[in-house]
Amino acid sequence: MHRTIAHCVPEDAKELALAHHTIFSRGPVYHTIYAGVDQAIVIKTYEKRVSNLITEQTSLDPDREVHFLKIVGDGSDEIMAYIIWIYMPHGYDHAKDPQESTADFPADSNMPVVEDFKQMLRVVRGDDEGRKGPHFLLALLGTHPKHERKGAATMLVKWIFERADKEQLPCYVDSSRTGHALYERLGFRDFGKACVDLDKFEGGNGAGLQTWYAMKREPQKEL
Repeated sequence: MHRTIAHCVPEDAKELALAHHTIFSRGPVYHTIYAGVDQAIVIKTYEKRVSNLITEQTSLDPDREVHFLKIVGDGSDEIMAYIIWIYMPHGYDHAKDPQESTADFPADSNMPVVEDFKQMLRVVRGDDEGRKGPHFLLALLGTHPKHERKGAATMLVKWIFERADKEQLPCYVDSSRTGHALYERLGFRDFGKACVDLDKFEGGNGAGLQTWYAMKREPQKEL
C-alpha cells in the first residue's frame, strides 16, 4: 500500500474531529469528561480546536514548532492516522502545550476530570531533566479503527526520528496502556508514570485508575 505523509490543512479539521471522536470516545476518560454533553457539540468544539492548531503550525513562534501531520493511502484523501509533534527549543513549558487549554471545552463538560488530567500531564511532562532542554514532544497520535495495524502510526511516529538523531535531541511521549507497546517497539523507554482515578468523579464510577507512562527515546548516534 502506498501511503503519503503530509501536514494537515484547515480543511482537514472536520474529518480529524470525526476521527478523533471515533477513536477516543471508546475510552473511559473521554466518556467521563463528556458524559453530559451533546456529542455533536463535542465534535464541533474539537473541530475548532484542531483548526486552530493546524493554523498554528505555520505561525512564527520562537518557543514552539508544531507539526500536525496526517497519512493517507492508495490515492484516497481519507485520513488513516494523524499525529502532533511539537519541537520545544527552550524546554517544556505547560503554557505552550496545546493540551493545556481549558477555554474551549463545551458547557457541561466534567471539568474536575479535565483539571486532574492536565495536572497529571504537568507532572509527568516536567519529570525528566531532558525536558528542561530542547526536545520533541509527541502530543497526540490517533489511528482510525478501520486502518489499525497497517503501519500508519509507525510511519508518523518515526517521521521525526531522522531530525532528532541529526540534532541529537530526545523525543518524549506520555502513553496510555493502549499505545505503550507501539512506543516501546519504536525505541521509547519508561522513566515514570502518573495516574488519574476516575472513581473520584461523577460519571467515572467503576472506571478506576487510568495510567499514563512517561516515555523517552534517546537520540541515536550516527555511525
